[in-house]
Amino acid sequence: MNNTDKNNLIAKFMGGYIIREEEYESPHGSHSTGVIHHWKKPEGLPIDDRMADIGYFKYDTSWDWLMPVIRKINSLDKATQFAIFKTYVSCTVERGGKFYKDFAFSHAEYITAEQSDIEAAWKLVVKFVEWNASLSS
Repeated sequence: MNNTDKNNLIAKFMGGYIIREEEYESPHGSHSTGVIHHWKKPEGLPIDDRMADIGYFKYDTSWDWLMPVIRKINSLDKATQFAIFKTYVSCTVERGGKFYKDFAFSHAEYITAEQSDIEAAWKLVVKFVEWNASLSS
């Protein structure tokens, strides 16, 4: 799955969905074709971004896009916690059983010279959204 697919998954988690598809042919005799997906805009976008209408999502590069997703994850219930620290990002979901700190989901991504804070947070959001989607399938 590439970054576009992962951003589309996040957009669906945020309430976005494809309204219609439109085929196009590239100009200037290249004879290449493609499909544009027209989306219902996901919740929490920072501004009226017209590029989101055609599925150009910036969750992997913009805190303005990613923070509403993190807020939504944290608001799901008391057992779900997404936190950003100085050296790592963590997300946990407690099962709520008899045992203290019994987690249904527990992952962390480290912030390093090779991986920025937004990269770590985005990767963890993707893991959570994939896990969350698997619960309903």
